[in-house]
Amino acid sequence: SFRRYFGVVRKTFCDLVPKIVMTHVVARVEAALQATLVGTVAGASHVHLLEEDAGTAAERADAEAARDALRGALRLLDDVEHAAAAPARRDRDRDSLEEGPASPAPLVADDRRNTITERR
Repeated sequence: SFRRYFGVVRKTFCDLVPKIVMTHVVARVEAALQATLVGTVAGASHVHLLEEDAGTAAERADAEAARDALRGALRLLDDVEHAAAAPARRDRDRDSLEEGPASPAPLVADDRRNTITERR
């Protein structure tokens, strides 16, 4: 019984040691390659590769503006939804897209709708 147990432990140990060694070797090689590649790309002749394209920058700015507008609309909808429960929201910078405890709409005794699925 003990011999079997220690046999299993020995085999497991012998299987794990090469895996652990290879993991450390691969991590070091990866770090060295990344440092070499970043050093090569960041050279003066390759600076243009790190610059953002003007079209991409404009698309990103438009997407950020649309996201901010949608978040503003969501805050407005959240304010309307929570108006009956709490007349003044304490945390105006949070909306229902962000993580954190959300206060659901109060349920009325006759209200049998699923407010969580109907909310979105």
